[in-house]
Amino acid sequence: MVDCDNNKILAVAGAVGAASSLIPIIRELVTREIDVHIIATDIAFQICKGKKLCSISQLEDTFSEENAIKYMEENKPCIIVSGAGGNNKIEPTFRRAAKKLGIFCFAFADMWCHPARRFFQVGSNGELIYSIPDLIGVSDERSYNEIIGDERFDSNKIVIVGMPHVEETVREVVAASDEEITHLFATYNLHKCITTFVFFSAPVEREIWDEIAGLPDIGYSETTILCRIIQTISQLCEQYKKPAQLIVKPHPSESSSFLAQALESTQMVDSLDCRIIENGNTKDMICMATAVLGMTSTALLEAALSNKPVFSVKIGLNHSYDDRYFNSIDGITSVYDLGSLRREIEDVLCERQLFRNHSVDLGKFQATNKIVNILLKYLSGVKQ
Repeated sequence: MVDCDNNKILAVAGAVGAASSLIPIIRELVTREIDVHIIATDIAFQICKGKKLCSISQLEDTFSEENAIKYMEENKPCIIVSGAGGNNKIEPTFRRAAKKLGIFCFAFADMWCHPARRFFQVGSNGELIYSIPDLIGVSDERSYNEIIGDERFDSNKIVIVGMPHVEETVREVVAASDEEITHLFATYNLHKCITTFVFFSAPVEREIWDEIAGLPDIGYSETTILCRIIQTISQLCEQYKKPAQLIVKPHPSESSSFLAQALESTQMVDSLDCRIIENGNTKDMICMATAVLGMTSTALLEAALSNKPVFSVKIGLNHSYDDRYFNSIDGITSVYDLGSLRREIEDVLCERQLFRNHSVDLGKFQATNKIVNILLKYLSGVKQ
């Protein structure tokens, strides 16, 4: 057990989603005068550093558990707040180190599907390495039911908290005035008065668990989906003599070069303007979108909650894969074939599709406060 500084929290982010989800939490903690220090790797470091929230250190993803223990013994945090990304080592390393030192650890699973997988890693000899913290925050009831279905998890140590980063984006989109949106179009050199499609790319990759289960390839890639979308929009622009623009937003963790090659190799009509925007933020893209397309990016959920038409395009998906999550999200239409894709895009382009005009109830967005209150309650117990 480490003697801790009872006002110090160490936040650990090793993945893009983890960094995005921790930012609203850290911001609120700092506002409440809690001493927070961030440890992050690679892109997660760049994302957190750009927000200028508090002190931050960059570590290698291979930072050892032994060094993590030494780091915490020297810095004496009272709480570890960890992301729970699927493709990094730093977060599970610090969770395991915190457990060995008896430091309270809270981890947030920023993605709603397969939360249990985030707390098991496969070792070099194929063995399972656990990194289950003292308390896990999940996004919704579906995630909660899935994770407590695994006997290795204690239901008393799982709490539904929502998705802080999603809620923050939706708040910003809903608050954007028409004047601000007009300024965004000018800033990105886009036309406000024509149909604007936004494609949010995301890495399509098999996880180690898919390989263990012997599942086949997923059946599509970022480029195959993008090419299908470009071809469909282009054909409809020509058929209806209507212009449109397609914004391609690469995922922060992927190179845009292969997406650029897809644009160059796909035939399209002059009335369709396609361009890649790497540095724009998610909020800006959703604000400008007439409709949003992608595969499984969290940005689709953010857009749906912002009342935008949203399509999860998975043409070619091997049905060995569980696709229940996106199919059950209100406001996201799953598209599995070219005919359906054409009908949905046609409705948007021809303004036949009247989407979700109900108001967004921002009052129900309490994820950040829920998590911060959990952490402050623990801190107050330590001080007593």
